[in-house]
Amino acid sequence: MDLLVKYRSEIDGLRAFAVSGVVLSHAGFGIVQGGFVGVDVFFVISGYLITTILLNDIKNSRFSLSEFYFRRARRILPVLFVIFIASLPFSWWLLTPSQFVDYGRSLAASALFISNVHFWESTGYFDSASELIPLLHTWSLSVEEQFYLLFPLILLFISKFSLKYVGFILGSLAFLSLCLAIWGSQNLPEQNFFFTFSRFWEILVGSLCGIVPKVRSRPWHSWISFVGLALIVISMLSFTKATPTPSVVTLIPVAGAAVFIIFGQNGGWCVRFLSLRVFTGIGMISYSIYLWHQPLFAFARHFFVVGVPLPVMVLLNIFLVFVSYFTWRYVEQPFRYFEFSNKRFVFKFSGVGIFCFTIIGFCLHLGDFSKYRYTVDELRLLNYDVYYKSLRQPSDLNNTLDLCFGDSNGYFPDLDKCFADQDSDVTLIWGDSHAQALASGWSESSLGRLSLSLGAGCPPILGRSFVNNPDCELLNGATFSKVSSVRPNYIVLHANWLLHLSKDYPNFNNINELESSLFETVSIIKSESPHSKIVLIGGVPQWGDGLPTYIHRLGLKLDSVLRLAPPNLDRQIEINTALGNLAHAAKIEYIDPISLLCLSGECIATTESDGTFYPIAWDYGHLTVEGARYLLSLTNLKL
Repeated sequence: MDLLVKYRSEIDGLRAFAVSGVVLSHAGFGIVQGGFVGVDVFFVISGYLITTILLNDIKNSRFSLSEFYFRRARRILPVLFVIFIASLPFSWWLLTPSQFVDYGRSLAASALFISNVHFWESTGYFDSASELIPLLHTWSLSVEEQFYLLFPLILLFISKFSLKYVGFILGSLAFLSLCLAIWGSQNLPEQNFFFTFSRFWEILVGSLCGIVPKVRSRPWHSWISFVGLALIVISMLSFTKATPTPSVVTLIPVAGAAVFIIFGQNGGWCVRFLSLRVFTGIGMISYSIYLWHQPLFAFARHFFVVGVPLPVMVLLNIFLVFVSYFTWRYVEQPFRYFEFSNKRFVFKFSGVGIFCFTIIGFCLHLGDFSKYRYTVDELRLLNYDVYYKSLRQPSDLNNTLDLCFGDSNGYFPDLDKCFADQDSDVTLIWGDSHAQALASGWSESSLGRLSLSLGAGCPPILGRSFVNNPDCELLNGATFSKVSSVRPNYIVLHANWLLHLSKDYPNFNNINELESSLFETVSIIKSESPHSKIVLIGGVPQWGDGLPTYIHRLGLKLDSVLRLAPPNLDRQIEINTALGNLAHAAKIEYIDPISLLCLSGECIATTESDGTFYPIAWDYGHLTVEGARYLLSLTNLKL
């Protein structure tokens, strides 16, 4: 395929920048949080190259759909099939039963090039759990292949009339797709990320680059090329997981790639820089790098459970380059250029491969293979989230916890039913899902009747919106209105404070900003309900992929009190210490779960109740009922 157009070495250099951004971002190097825009750059490059080839074929009357799909198949499928094969044994070894079932579905969806549909139904690209999904990155291949099912037909249709309209038609389609992306970024952000038609405009921008007449060379064109490259780099350094993508801001890296492609045709110092062997070499193996990096990093995170050590991650990146070169040299190249890669062989190979991996994926998804690998006790640990919820008995408290919890899908709790009467002793628990988990241990509290205001991803802070739940500001405002009328004896403020300072949901730029917002909220509450005793509770220990899974990975059982080292403990200590200083300054009571549960870098991980041992958290950090009761028993709050 590449031999049909003039080779541009700087395009391989641009690929190197794109794939490096993606890899460094997914490896967890914070300086390039926005490295995911490398995928947007890939889309532009792909659109440019494919359109140039197709228009060249059409103009020379040699266009053939079978020839086009033949070239796509031998370019895309061989390495992809290698990745599928390599991921199977590691998935069996490292994934939990529920993760393995989901892996099977993602394998089938990837083989059919509809994995973007699978992922918009099941996960968010920027969720912390996404780092553990081996085939998450195949969503972009699915979007591309869905585009290329339609695009050749559109070009062929246009050519039947006149190619002079091709720019107007493709530009119009790109504009409509961009409008859809902008609307989706504001209304359905997670689905919008994976949605096919929200991405087409990026590929179409590349297509428009392929039909723009070559501009006459000028000395300053190299500086324009540099501006294009700079826009991409700036996006990688400044975008975060909170940046809506795709959206109007995605125009920055997309425009950067387009500018570089158009003005880079005339050479210059910027083009010569990207044509250096170090860049073109990485660019040539960029497809293999892209396919290998996600499963490699995901399985490493599963293996280490509580975070891949930095030296190991560096070694993984070095290994990534070597294994990518190997597959480029011995898989990509033979299928793309050797004579035995004839059309009949490639189509048979592709059809059999797609069929086999689809069937394998569905079998893994539908079959209960975990029973062949794990004991009953191990399955209980590995599926503890499901097991724990199955133990949950109907009760007035549990029903109230459900009724008074606003989710991120639009359910808004009826606070009139969630607040106790004004004449009774009232304890208000106000916060997010971590506060809900804490409230589950309050069933025997002597602090009065419970009132609840709970929202997914909603810390109890007034006057702010939060990216993970658009209803938080409204819910917190309504809660304050109820506080003004009910004036509870106790107001307990608790949340997953770590989350809102994380790269996943950076609702606050730093700890000082969180402190300031929380201090202001406390001051407002005090002014409206001065007799309420405000209790601020810091964050609880968090356990990476999940405490029960962590216990299993260490070869331990639920048969004793365990003390284990959670990841990110230093960061949690830093945040909780800052919250303690805030509470002291605001003259409110403060409870630090880390100081109560942890000592010398290890935290209590299990607790005993009625002769049975339970994890203190049923997932990464939500307390079990037993864990909540144990934590509350260590405080000066009466139970």
